Amino acid sequence: MSLSKMKTLQQLHNLRFRSQFPRILRNESDDEAPVTRGKLKAIHEKVDSLLHASKSSSTDDYSQATVKYLLETLTQEHSTNLEKMNKVINASANVCNNMTKKVDKLITDATVFMEKFQSSFESNTTKANEIISSLGSTLKTKKSKLQEVVTGIKSDHAKSQSSISSQISKLQDDLTMENKIMDALAVKTEMASTKSDIADVTGMLSDIIETRDSMTTVTVKKHLAEKLSLVFTMLHQLEGDLESIYVPKQGGEGMSQSKKEDPKPSAKPTVKSESEPKGKEKLYS
Repeated sequence: MSLSKMKTLQQLHNLRFRSQFPRILRNESDDEAPVTRGKLKAIHEKVDSLLHASKSSSTDDYSQATVKYLLETLTQEHSTNLEKMNKVINASANVCNNMTKKVDKLITDATVFMEKFQSSFESNTTKANEIISSLGSTLKTKKSKLQEVVTGIKSDHAKSQSSISSQISKLQDDLTMENKIMDALAVKTEMASTKSDIADVTGMLSDIIETRDSMTTVTVKKHLAEKLSLVFTMLHQLEGDLESIYVPKQGGEGMSQSKKEDPKPSAKPTVKSESEPKGKEKLYS
């Protein structure tokens, strides 16, 4: 065997350590599936057995034909495996490219969404801050106006309270004055009634005194005169008390009673002497 053939066989023998497959399919019946390590091992064993057989054979032509056939077979199988591997790699690359495109599209969509969300969030945040600021200023304005209204209401309430208090005080003063006037009128009315009764009694007593009845003595006349003088003194005192009462003018201003009533002269009974003629008939008439 020549040196070049030995090198070729050595390179083929080293393929078992250099062949790497990115993907191994477990299905043995699939024609498109790549060669597994078990298949390569079986092929290498066949090659070794053929090489061993070729060494033991005495015919060089047979060994060369066998080696040539073996090399062609190995080359064809290796080419087929390479094509299958290329197809698998291309399919994997296509899948990876498709996945990469999908992932890139997903990342792009997510980036666009995040940018839109960020811009929308910033816009909404700005609007919310403006609304909150406007609402705060409006509330401050309303609060200041409300405080002014409350202050005005308190001031008006204080003024109305003072006005009501002054009016109540004035009404109390007017009521007190009216009570005094009513008391004075009641006293005057009572005094007038008393004067009328006293006048009637005085007339009757005068009639009694002027009678010529012998039963009426001088002692009785003196006693009646003393009693009547006490009554007239009490009347004069009542008239003096009434004249000192404060009487208001029309319009609310007060003034004392400018015109005093002249006290009527008391009609004191006159005691006649016994020598005067008795009018007994007048008493019973």
